[in-house]
Amino acid sequence: MFLSDIAEINPETKNRFDDQEHINYLDTSNITKNFISDFHSLVVGKDKIPSRAKRKVRDNDLVYSTIRPINKHFGFISNPPEDLVVSTGFVVVRVDQSKANPRFIYEYLTQEKFTAHMQNIGEDSTSTYPGIKPDDLISIEINLPSRETQDSISAIATKIDNKIKLNQKMNKTLEEIAKTLFKSWFIDFDPVRAKAEGRPTGLAKEISDLFPNSFEDSELGEIPKGWGLFPLGEFIDIKGGLSYKAKFLGDGVPLVTMGCINPQGRFKRSGLKYYGGEYSNQHKLTKGNIVISTRDVTQDRVTLGAPALIPSDIVGAILATNMYKVFLKGDIGNFFLFETMRTSRYRENIIASAKGSTVLMLTKDAVLDYKFSLPQPALLNYFQSLSSLINERIDVLHSEISILQQIRDILLPKLISGELKIKDAENLVEEAGI
Repeated sequence: MFLSDIAEINPETKNRFDDQEHINYLDTSNITKNFISDFHSLVVGKDKIPSRAKRKVRDNDLVYSTIRPINKHFGFISNPPEDLVVSTGFVVVRVDQSKANPRFIYEYLTQEKFTAHMQNIGEDSTSTYPGIKPDDLISIEINLPSRETQDSISAIATKIDNKIKLNQKMNKTLEEIAKTLFKSWFIDFDPVRAKAEGRPTGLAKEISDLFPNSFEDSELGEIPKGWGLFPLGEFIDIKGGLSYKAKFLGDGVPLVTMGCINPQGRFKRSGLKYYGGEYSNQHKLTKGNIVISTRDVTQDRVTLGAPALIPSDIVGAILATNMYKVFLKGDIGNFFLFETMRTSRYRENIIASAKGSTVLMLTKDAVLDYKFSLPQPALLNYFQSLSSLINERIDVLHSEISILQQIRDILLPKLISGELKIKDAENLVEEAGI
């Protein structure tokens, strides 16, 4: 049978939002292989609603990007937030649940062989980018196993994905802890303020003793006594990435691009490309390096000057053009620097100094001239050590995610083809501790 026998395409469209106060919007770049990095939360009448925000989705719908299928911007919508609307860059597939298990159909349509098939169709199209039409998807022929088999495969896929999502949630929590701690200690100065007011800091004595008990005036307002103000240029230098040739993209070493910038996290792996051309040592990256975006074409300007922290598993990576690599030349920890570059004051400084209109460009001076308050070495070293432990845990959890994804990518095609029995797969999943 064909997909059109069991599903409909783009069943609901909404052109106006006057009847609601808020929408959650999902763009194609915010979902990869069923993992959503973020929803855009938009207030109607205040925020600009993207012109592509038109496709309504429901629980158990499938979304499949029509541009460059090889990038795997597809997903299965489960328990969506209220008022969710997705981009017209997606094909929305709504499966008749009396005819098939929607989750099974998602797994069927997102196998490597179908992704490659869709990519080939896209490359033969006349559009600017490799793209498919809804008819290309709806005309796919499907060999449906029994409903019991569909349900079992769906359950295994869901179990693995839930474990991956749990690890991702834990990582997000750890990142938020580091960010919140930095803000409390080095932006709001909560321990110093507590000591100045004669209140307990809520910290262990050996940590509390690292903070002064009074403030002093500075050109930026009051700061903890003895900390002082310094421009970033005293501690770092920045150099541009590789101006690469597109013909060498595809295979080779990981290439860190602007797409790796994640304003809500540390690194966005879906932005990686791979490069087989020549490059110099200054473009090489190692674990813990900080890179920043030098331009921004987004309406909300969230990526300009925003940092990314290179994780341990991106081995042998190099930096692409439109990015800066940060070179530490002073006594400042990379984690302290990373969090500094995520503060609202830093962001405001970068945006105010940006050049250009349609495309915003970062000026080198905007970064190097930015002034910040630097704590005493003992406190700086303590925060660096604590952040390092958090970062190591984040790396471990992500390694588990990578292994789970590999298990998933091996098991599911074999289950769908019948090469692997359901019971055997269930045992493997149980042995893996999923």
